[in-house]
Amino acid sequence: MASVGAFICAGNVYNTRLFHALFCRAGSVSLGVSFLMVKIRLTRGGAKGRPFYHVVVTDQRNKRDGRSLERVGFFNPMAAGGEQRLQLDVARVQGWVAKGAQLSDKVRVLFKEASRQAA
Repeated sequence: MASVGAFICAGNVYNTRLFHALFCRAGSVSLGVSFLMVKIRLTRGGAKGRPFYHVVVTDQRNKRDGRSLERVGFFNPMAAGGEQRLQLDVARVQGWVAKGAQLSDKVRVLFKEASRQAA
């Protein structure tokens, strides 16, 4: 077991034993490596009554409209006329999923729709 000390992760100070107990799987990861639980989900923008969503890759612990790792597209449910309803970088989403990112339910539906459009 590692010696008792302090470890800083995402601005929080942890006792190394506490950090190991909370974030490390039994014997599979050394101290000092934390896990990001990455989600691909929607963040809301637009005016009241006219929603517009960005599809972002983010740590699942972040707030809905908080900091994100990458923006991979957008979804405009109120699109009318010649406006584009959905734009999604399918290759980037597949890359993040290959790295272990989880899709939210709505993004999974949008991803299938964007994949059909690309084909």
